[in-house]
Amino acid sequence: MTIAILISGYLGLHPPGFAAGTVALAFGLAASSIFPALMMGIFSKKMSGTAAVWGMVSGIGVTMLYVFQHKGIMFIPGTSFLGDMGPDWFFGISPNAFGAVGALVNFAVAFALLKVTGRLAGAYSRYG
Repeated sequence: MTIAILISGYLGLHPPGFAAGTVALAFGLAASSIFPALMMGIFSKKMSGTAAVWGMVSGIGVTMLYVFQHKGIMFIPGTSFLGDMGPDWFFGISPNAFGAVGALVNFAVAFALLKVTGRLAGAYSRYG
């Protein structure tokens, strides 16, 4: 909680752009992490918690990697990495809209891990 408050304070003092860009990034990060887990929890009877968590980690990780590669680590100018890649190099997708790709990665990793590990024995299910 303290780390989140410190990061929020820093970003409040040094905003990564105008308000619309910040909100777009926030929704992109939410779309890549929380949204797929919610959908899988509601509509998939077999989804395990482990697969959902690893899906969330991979989705937000891919999204943050792309955003920080373009905008710099924690949005600090001059800290971008991965060399001289042009703007929007991944199929022309801007960093603000990359949450959709992160969501697809989230779904793919969660369902692939579920296929490999299977559902945990004795896991709670309201469907029996």
